[in-house]
Amino acid sequence: MKTKIKRLEAFSTGGGGGNIIRKIAVMLEEMNLSSAVGYTVIDTNKKSLAKTVSLFPEDIKPNVRHKKLGLGNGSGCDPNSARRDIEDEKTAGELLQTIEEDAFEAAPVFGTLGKGTATGTLLPLLKILRKARVMAFGVVVKCSQEYGEVEEAQDIAAEEAIKELDESGIPYILAMNRAAYIESEKNTGAKITREDAYGIIDKEIAHSLRAFLRVLADPDQADREDIRKLIYSGGNDGRKRWRLGTVELSKDFTEKDLTKAVRQCFENQRFDFDNSRIGGTLVIREGKFAAHEVAAMNLEMRSIVNGWGDGDKREVINTHYRLIEAEYPSINENNVNITFLFSEYNGDPDLESLPEIRWADEADGEEDRTIHEELEDLNREIQKQSARTRTNIPAQPHVVTNREAKSFKDLAAFVAALNLNNEAAREILGGGPEGLEFFNRPEVMKNLDNPIFLNAMKGPLAAWYDHVVRVLLEEKLQPIDGLYGPDGSENNFANHPRVSLDEALNKKGLHEKERKTILVLKFLFQFAPLDEQDETLAKFQWAETNGSSKTRASRWLPSLSNF
Repeated sequence: MKTKIKRLEAFSTGGGGGNIIRKIAVMLEEMNLSSAVGYTVIDTNKKSLAKTVSLFPEDIKPNVRHKKLGLGNGSGCDPNSARRDIEDEKTAGELLQTIEEDAFEAAPVFGTLGKGTATGTLLPLLKILRKARVMAFGVVVKCSQEYGEVEEAQDIAAEEAIKELDESGIPYILAMNRAAYIESEKNTGAKITREDAYGIIDKEIAHSLRAFLRVLADPDQADREDIRKLIYSGGNDGRKRWRLGTVELSKDFTEKDLTKAVRQCFENQRFDFDNSRIGGTLVIREGKFAAHEVAAMNLEMRSIVNGWGDGDKREVINTHYRLIEAEYPSINENNVNITFLFSEYNGDPDLESLPEIRWADEADGEEDRTIHEELEDLNREIQKQSARTRTNIPAQPHVVTNREAKSFKDLAAFVAALNLNNEAAREILGGGPEGLEFFNRPEVMKNLDNPIFLNAMKGPLAAWYDHVVRVLLEEKLQPIDGLYGPDGSENNFANHPRVSLDEALNKKGLHEKERKTILVLKFLFQFAPLDEQDETLAKFQWAETNGSSKTRASRWLPSLSNF
């Protein structure tokens, strides 16, 4: 099996955000992108949370995890209550740790500024993701007081949340439910229902975001540096909103159709945007386009950016405008699609100081400028661990950090050198683990709590995942009393697996066999592909219970874990 790389994690907060993320999930599955995308649903209302998760299609549910904030009784229409829940030190720490342990690079955060949960949690969640060096951006829906969707107090709170988003410099898309009502009244003279308005805007978000999410899930068709700049150049104080638009054309389109489509995307009134402040613009073409057709689109785009009218021949230049292009095969043989993402300009950032992205498939190389600093932190942590007096935890093996080492006596020395980009280690990596004296069950088991080894598994050693699992399968697991065993989870373990495992690992008097089992389970929770976790666990043999040795047969539910 070739290990699949998850590049994108879609987050939702509150009930309205949950409705949108489900539509996004179905759409991305239809595009065969499920292996590159995960989903995290967050809510203050445990009933709403359970409903959102239950409504995901069954084949997507293994990719879904959820987090309940606070006591689970909802925000009580109080955004400040929801904000306190997510900014709670323990909750925020758990979220940050979970995000940092995952491998995704980008994260849209969906939320509807309605009763209170998203209003209070959306910006704090974006900040947590940014702290973890994730390319995070908001997808925000503003409900309409004018059309009776929210009360005045809720509308005021929503405006305050939008103001804070503007001041943060984090880019976001602001969809307006009000636009759906206005369009309906203009086109039919009738007022649509609240459910219809939500449906129109949710569908618009999914339709317009589809191509951009395709870029983030498969970034090699665009310049990665351009993607980073597009998302992070909003680091300046001051608002940075995006407007998107997607137009589907028949495959026999004309240049006139193309130029009309460009303007149609630009004038998409369902997203609030300052047309006079265009900065970077991403255009995504899906299908076959001739060079002269691309030129016609670019010319029309320049006329929009420069403010040219039909009879205006002045060459007014917007020096902040930057065109980013991406091309993909068409998703329908009878049509082509063009998508524009327009970005508001909010000042010239120092592009050299923008955060680096640790791309999931490049985390082992020089793309990550902070890797050596992280390694030093990991080495210090290992030294602390080796000084512990607990008798049931053996000291960590000495970590070799010599960049010039030519051979390695154990797995710990190899992964430490690999993280330092040691030439000999990288040559060994390319040849695979077969035949290596230090790649065996005792060595792998010894390093399951070695931070450097776990860090390497997120990057260069990801290619060895199958080999590591094959070695781990040689270990016979020991049932953990009251927690986990051959018949599956016990005492609500499936709802809090990581917390339960960490707590169990720190118990006094823990048997060494139990400790090893916990470390194996933690490894699988962290690195096994979601769609293979249950199958992988079923392959393990368990120590004798009631006179027999058996495999676990019941279904494991890590996808619904509460972090």
